[in-house]
Amino acid sequence: MIFFKWLCSLFLIFLFIGAIFKMGLTFINMLLLICAFVFIIDTAFMGKKRF
Repeated sequence: MIFFKWLCSLFLIFLFIGAIFKMGLTFINMLLLICAFVFIIDTAFMGKKRF
């Protein structure tokens, strides 16, 4: 019975880690899209007017 408790706890730990990575992946993708959008807007409106 101790083996099954150990196995279930290991399964839950991997499930929890997978959920964290899935949420992090979604957040990173949204952040990259926002940064790309800001870069395109900045390049389109600022042009070569640097310093």
